[in-house]
Order: sequence, then structure tokens, then C-alpha cells
Amino acid sequence: MKKNKIFILILLSTTLLLSGYKFLDDPDDFEFIKNMEIFYNVVNNLRNYYVDDIDSRSLITDAINNTLEELDPYTVYIPESQIESIRLSTEASYIGIGITIARINGRFYISEILKNSSAEKSGLKVGDEIITVSGHKINNLSYDDFHDLMAGENGSELGMQIKRNGKIINISAQRQKQDIGVVTLHDKIDDIGYIKLEMFSNNSAKEFKKTLLDLKKENIKGLIIDLRDNPGGLLDQAVKIVNLFIPKGKVVVTANGKQDVMNDIFMTQNKPIDTKIPIVILINRNSASASEIVSGSLQDYDRAVLIGETSFGKGLVQRIYDAGYNSKIKITVAKYYIPSGRCIQAIDYKNHKTNTDTITKFYTANGRIVYQGRGITPDILLNDNLPKAIKTLQDSMYIFLFCNQYFKQLDTNTFKSVDKIKFSDFDSFLKFLDTSGFYENLRAIKQIDSLENFNNPNISNQISKLKETYQIEIKNQINTYKDQIIIMIEKEIANRIFHHEGLIKFSLYHDKEIKKAIEILNNQEKYKKILQVASN
Repeated sequence: MKKNKIFILILLSTTLLLSGYKFLDDPDDFEFIKNMEIFYNVVNNLRNYYVDDIDSRSLITDAINNTLEELDPYTVYIPESQIESIRLSTEASYIGIGITIARINGRFYISEILKNSSAEKSGLKVGDEIITVSGHKINNLSYDDFHDLMAGENGSELGMQIKRNGKIINISAQRQKQDIGVVTLHDKIDDIGYIKLEMFSNNSAKEFKKTLLDLKKENIKGLIIDLRDNPGGLLDQAVKIVNLFIPKGKVVVTANGKQDVMNDIFMTQNKPIDTKIPIVILINRNSASASEIVSGSLQDYDRAVLIGETSFGKGLVQRIYDAGYNSKIKITVAKYYIPSGRCIQAIDYKNHKTNTDTITKFYTANGRIVYQGRGITPDILLNDNLPKAIKTLQDSMYIFLFCNQYFKQLDTNTFKSVDKIKFSDFDSFLKFLDTSGFYENLRAIKQIDSLENFNNPNISNQISKLKETYQIEIKNQINTYKDQIIIMIEKEIANRIFHHEGLIKFSLYHDKEIKKAIEILNNQEKYKKILQVASN
């Protein structure tokens, strides 16, 4: 035991010295070393003396994760088994068959299929339930265990059993390198260009620039950049995209951290493509990180009008460090500040509160007021204003499950193009909700159900009437918002027939944010007034 202690202390000290740590240069250093030794002794004693066998690897991993939970959700330990997900977020490619999975009540369904992927070529369809992978039953598996079964070498065959319309079908698909398009759609609506950017990976700026130049050849008079649901990604790609629209030598974002080495100023390095074209950027509550840097920077320079919802509010910088044995740790090392000087971070994790308590005014280049502490607020707010039950319906998988049933009798050849998709059988959807458990699973209904443990018949009757009244109110809301729900169903139909690109294209015909963007871009007087740009 004594030899083990000496060895672990020497190893720890050597590691600290080799990593550039100033050993015992700070009063906290001794406490740090002492507590590391205590932790080692606790785990070692458990391994030797605890009555049952202990999985020390799991024990230590849990201890690491519990420690990191006290910080922020972006500082995370990445074991070797999850390294592939880090590569995916930066390279926009992975080895697989080209499907996205939805897990519903412990079952796995295909929710999206990449166009021209091996999954599509093998005959897989959106809505298929996966029963087995490589001979293993997957019901109630975790996402991680399911991912491990799906993983394999490039070119290897993946055998699956899927369930479709009550029938079990055997399918084999070849694992291949799947490229995820970062610009999933670009189009021209009258004289307005449209670019949908899904993520900021290592080729995003290059792909975006090529798309922009292609649209400019078509003599567009305005541009819509759609960053809704874009979770962010690589900072340098965000800076390069901003640089396409503002001059060389301008600050895009500043990073400030505890260590001087983490402080940096990111500036535009190249001659821009176009400093004049009117721009509208679409953002929503899921636009985060690099999306907020692009939208916030162009807002600060009065270079674009922002439309949509207030963004997510992630203004924290992460870097990935080796943790040994092919594992990594991703650590928050700084905060982002955009050109006006504001930080876009919305939550103060250190003090466990939102930053909305300390909203601070800042100013754009033209003197417009913008705010720090709540993400990026659009110049034109367009919240959906849907009742909570309708939002629950939108965010849940009930529309997905309904389409599984609806597609059994649907002749998909009916819809020759995205703009021809129409759903008219709303009564069948209402019947599906009645039998699918949607109403019973609403949070308010569950709270009412929790009150039923009373022996008093009068109270039980009142609770039953309350539940019935609430369900009637929800059904009335569903009928009131029928048109919006039909569009949700039609979006899912577009996804199944025309893939993700079709889903985005469908939005061009029905999206209120896009319609508003076109309206603003077609009214240059109003556009300039929002940005307080002097008319010529």
C-alpha cells in the first residue's frame, strides 16, 4: 500500500510538472494534492475491501461526471467510446448508413434518411421501427448502446430487421462515409436569395461562400440567411462567414478567459464578397454559439436585420484537452464578446441563475440599443404564440407516429413536388390523438390524476369533471389551431417523401419568418429604417 501511495503521488506530481503546472506555487496546490491522495485511497480501499465486486472504471467515471456537473453543461468528460461524436461535430461526416433515429417509449424509429445514402438505397423508409441490429434485439437499449451496435468499419455490411406496416423485413445496408451537408438548401424566391445553414463545421465557410457566389450570379437583390436550429460549431467558420459581408480588419468576436493564453481577438482577414446587399438573418431559441456570433456580429455592425425568436444564449468558449488513454475533456475556458462589447451568455452557471437579472444596454455601430444577458434578441420578434398544449404536440412524436399510420394507405406518387403536398384528413388525426394516449400524457392531466387518491366521492367527482373540462379545452385549442397543425403534418410528409431538403423547401412556401423576411427585403425604406441607415 505504501509503495502504491508513493507511486501515485510521484505519478501525479510528474504529470503536473510535465503539463506546465507550477507545483506548490499556490496555497491551493497542497490541498489539491492532499485531496487527490484521499480520493485514490478511498477508491483503492473500496476495490480491496467492499463486500461486492466494484466496477472501478464506472465508479471513477461517475465521480468525474458528478464533479463536472457542478460547473456548466459544456465542460464534459469524453470517454474513448464517444470520441467519434466530437469528430462528427467538426468534420460534418461520419461512418454509417445515413439515418437519424428517434427513440419513443424505448423503441427506435428512423426519423430521417439522408438523400442518396446507403439507407435509402437499401429500401429503408422514415417511420420504420428497428427491431434488431446485427442480430441483437434493441428494444429498451440506451442511445449509447444502440450507437455502439450501429458503428463499424467503412464498407462493412450492417444487417437489420425493421418493422413496417406490421411486417418484419430483413435489410442489409453498407456502412459508408456519410457527408452531412452544412448548406442543406439554397434557393431563389423572386429576387431574394435564401441559404439554410445547418452547422458550422470545417467546410461551412467555403460551402457558404460558393453558394453565395452562385446566387449572386442570378442577380439577387437581397439575402436570407436561415440559422434557425443551428447549434453552432467552429468559431473560425463563423468569423469567415461574417467576413463575407464586412470589411477586412473588423473585430468579429473577442474571447476573454482566466488564463491570458485563452484571450484572443478574432478579426476579419480577407476582402469581403458583398458589403451592400441587404440581409435578413433568421434565428430562434435553438440558434446557439457560432450562430449567435454570426447573427450578433452582423447586428452590431448594422449589416443585417434579425427576425425570429431570441437565441439560445451560449457565449462560452470550450477547448478539448487530452485526458489520457484516448479520452478527452472539454473545458469552458473563456466567454465570447461580440463587437458592441456584449456577452451573449444567458445563464450564469457559477451563481446558478439567469443573466436576465443584470440586463445591460450596449449600442450598435449606428447607435441602436442592444442588450447583454439573454442571447441575441431579433430586431423583429416573431414568437409562435402557440398554447402550451399545441407546442407539446409540435415538439412530441405524436405527429411522427400519426404519419406512420397515415402512410400505410397513402399513395406517395400523389405528391409530385414539395409545393403540391396537401393534408386534408384532419378527422383521422383527431381520432389518432384520441387513441394514442396524447391527452393522458399531457402534464396537466397527469397532475390532475395525481389528485385522485381521495376516498371522498365528492372530491373524486370534482377531479373527474376538472379532467374532462381540461381535455375539452385542449380539443378546442387543437381545432382552433387546425391550420398550424396541418402544416406540421405536411412538414413530416415532406420529410418522408423528399428528405430533409424537401422539409426545408416546404418551409419556403409556408414559413411566416421567411414571408416577413421577403417583405422587409422588398421594402428598402423599412429595411434602412430598422438599421437606422441613412437613405441616399
